[in-house]
Amino acid sequence: MRAVNEDELGSLLELPVIRACQRKWNLGRAEHGPVFVGDPLEELYGELADALNYTDQLELEGYSSMETIRDRLFQCATEIRDLWLEKQGFRDECVYHLTRNEHA
Repeated sequence: MRAVNEDELGSLLELPVIRACQRKWNLGRAEHGPVFVGDPLEELYGELADALNYTDQLELEGYSSMETIRDRLFQCATEIRDLWLEKQGFRDECVYHLTRNEHA
């Protein structure tokens, strides 16, 4: 296994989404080995939380289209959390959703 060179990640925006995903996956496999490490639901939820925070920062930097993107990311995060709760044995009636206002 090897450490990921930050220059290898810097060019992801230059790639179409599918190719960026492939490169990111391949770099992860080179760094962590052939087996996925961790719980994909937990990892994805954390990545979505990061993405929501990034939209807040982008909005502060003047990007005006962040509300729609934030709402879609928030919906995805909510669905992933629901899947994780279901995996933990919670039934639908026990699942509590955050509202958009609780994120702000």
